[in-house]
Amino acid sequence: MSETPESVARKFLAGWETPNPNLDELVAFFAEDAVFTDGPQSEYRGVQAIREQLQTMTAMLGSLTIHIRTLVVNGNCVMVERVENVEVQGHPFDIPGVVVFEFDDELRIKQLREYFDQHSIMEHFAATPSPAD
Repeated sequence: MSETPESVARKFLAGWETPNPNLDELVAFFAEDAVFTDGPQSEYRGVQAIREQLQTMTAMLGSLTIHIRTLVVNGNCVMVERVENVEVQGHPFDIPGVVVFEFDDELRIKQLREYFDQHSIMEHFAATPSPAD
């Protein structure tokens, strides 16, 4: 069975759920000139800038489970509403969000846009005691 935009998007998301996500495998999903918009944080252009951001993200995560609520496909575009159960610095919490994948003809990610509520994440950390407390 050949790959589809949906199957590639699912594989990319599943790649984050391993205890130590493989950076090389994650980066291999992207086209050389890809653009990654990381929610309200920043935009990363080109595979090297994306690699550096993904490296920062994978180093921060303790564990991650992704629950897909809704997945919609329109041609080479895949939109996924999901909830990430994540642990950061020993603190577990849920991050609801949406990710939009746009694939090129070789089914490599040419654009990835994530949408989530940064304010809620920051509030969670402000209300969570530090491990030293």
